[in-house]
Amino acid sequence: MHTRQDYLRAVFYMLGASLCLAFFGVFSHDGVQLSSVSLAVFARFFVPCLIGVFPWLFVTVRGRALDWGDLFGGPLYIPMIRAVSVIIAHYAFFTCVTHMALVDAVLLFNTAPLFIPVIERLVFKQRVAVRVRICLAVAFVGVACIMKPSDGLFDPYALLGLVSGAGLAISQICLLHGSRYYSMFANMFHLYAFSSILALLPLVFVYGRELTQTLVVSMFDETAFFIFLALALSSIGNQYMRTHALRCVEQAAVLAPYMYLSVVFSGILGWALWGQVPDRWSLIGMVLVLGQGIFLVMPSRSRAKGLS
Repeated sequence: MHTRQDYLRAVFYMLGASLCLAFFGVFSHDGVQLSSVSLAVFARFFVPCLIGVFPWLFVTVRGRALDWGDLFGGPLYIPMIRAVSVIIAHYAFFTCVTHMALVDAVLLFNTAPLFIPVIERLVFKQRVAVRVRICLAVAFVGVACIMKPSDGLFDPYALLGLVSGAGLAISQICLLHGSRYYSMFANMFHLYAFSSILALLPLVFVYGRELTQTLVVSMFDETAFFIFLALALSSIGNQYMRTHALRCVEQAAVLAPYMYLSVVFSGILGWALWGQVPDRWSLIGMVLVLGQGIFLVMPSRSRAKGLS
């Protein structure tokens, strides 16, 4: 039985997770500006492997708390699909965040919950409730406001933002199905290890024979080292705090209003760092997307009480 203190602890963790995600957007922007999209994406996954995943794997295997069957005993196509979708999502987001306002890019990155019902309907033939369809329609109207069509065409970078949300949605669906076969650590190992390998391939294509020199220079450049380390730590912090927040409550729905605070924090950081101010259409789109997101995950019983 969770207490009020557990709820307050969950809110604290969720605030921290949202702040980490907002800073993740900032460091993504700076990392791409300093190097390239391909190098920033690689650092985003490889640095956590070096400072967390690989050391923990060594300790657990050496202490016989984990064997290789725990990591590769289930179907590998699930984590591989997840890694591909995550790489696509981050390539799209890292490109988007350097050409759009930070708050818009983070909001589009957070549209993953909109795509999950659509993907599950198309792939798994799962029924989508009427209220979910209505919420999705409202949300996509909000997204259209953010994309601000001009001359009959949508902003291409906003379309990339939607790609990042769709890729993240596929990743979450794979995580759900992969949790039936693998532990939480095994899923984390698959994500960072497979994604690091996939992210290395474009680097070889882009830098060729200069790849080793580029990695060494980035490692010993103080600014690049700090930004890539901060990028990795903000990502780890978001996942760590979000996981602990969900463990403190019985229903994730009670934390719904706090899940989207990363958009608010991103707006504040974008204004403070680069003077970015959302226009009227972006604000309308944010209200529609955030409003339907909070309404959608709230239990129907709670809504009924609120309306009575």
